[in-house]
Amino acid sequence: MKARLRFDHSTQTWATGMTGMHPEEIKAAMRMAGTTSAMLADELGISNATISLVIHNRAGSARVKARIAKIVGKPVAAIWPVANRPKLQRIKGSAPKNGSKRALA
Repeated sequence: MKARLRFDHSTQTWATGMTGMHPEEIKAAMRMAGTTSAMLADELGISNATISLVIHNRAGSARVKARIAKIVGKPVAAIWPVANRPKLQRIKGSAPKNGSKRALA
């Protein structure tokens, strides 16, 4: 049986015992430092959506994470801890190709 990773929002702790910052805490720390995600997006020449994806740890731009860490004044690892999360992979042949509506066997 595989171990499931669980995130406890009250303590900001993964099952691995690592702590990180909630996305709202990251945005608040940025605002307290006088920067918004829109200002950061303009500075880095990328979209505000990309900044949001990085803040929510759904995209992994080292350049954006490093800049946010510098603004917040914390190391990247303290903001986005690395957890041994299982990688999700699509099983080959599980989805129809080219929009085909054929049933899977």
